[in-house]
Amino acid sequence: MDYKNSYVAFLDVLGFKKLVYSKSNDDKEKIKCYFEIIKNEIKTLKEIDSKKEINYIVISDSIIITIEQNQDNDKSIDNLRQLCIAVGKIQYKLALHDIWLRGGISSGETYIDSDEKQIVGAGYINAYLLEEKHAMVPRVIIDNKIVYELGLESCDQLISKINKIEYFFEGEHYLFIWNWDSKNAIKIEQDIPLFVNYFYHISDDELMTIMNNIQESIYAEIGLYKKFKWVANYLISYLEYLNRRPLCRAKYNNYIGLLKTL
Repeated sequence: MDYKNSYVAFLDVLGFKKLVYSKSNDDKEKIKCYFEIIKNEIKTLKEIDSKKEINYIVISDSIIITIEQNQDNDKSIDNLRQLCIAVGKIQYKLALHDIWLRGGISSGETYIDSDEKQIVGAGYINAYLLEEKHAMVPRVIIDNKIVYELGLESCDQLISKINKIEYFFEGEHYLFIWNWDSKNAIKIEQDIPLFVNYFYHISDDELMTIMNNIQESIYAEIGLYKKFKWVANYLISYLEYLNRRPLCRAKYNNYIGLLKTL
């Protein structure tokens, strides 16, 4: 087996078992939709030169995506960025269909054979345990240890490098920024340092769809309330940031007001 030092994302679909056991045609259609979205998104991603190195395996409700690290830190950071972009886009596309992911991204030696659906190695186990023990809500978190592996001093440095941030309003925001500015009242508890900002991909046309899906899930059953209240507050936090951008200026106040009522 040819092990490679890799970044590995392990993603899991919330409530997949319930979908499988359901006799509802809508739920069966949702499962079909899930597999089609994953297939189409990965195919699209691999057509992009910067993402050709991505490998993946889908087994039932688990999605595993890998990309090799590099001896050059800048190249490794770029590869990690490409993985975060891929993960965030898949998360967002599924959320549009009320399918929610949680997961972890870690690093380590990994062997993957996409054709044979085989994966083994420390990177895979690290990502799996990160999802199982710490993701908790619909989010994909990133292992703290990657910060020091890349020779950085803090999570803020990694966020800035992944997001390519030079000034406050500049950057891509693939990773969530906890402190958008000193006046921002954070709406979600900073219980982990790094997670993929999948609402970065949100458009005005799709905002109400996402909000309706959050509302649908938040009241589905008592055990889901805390998870999807977190999603609502995460979206509030991101929309409040967008509100302060020069071309927006309170554009999203009505949406924020609706989310706060959930």
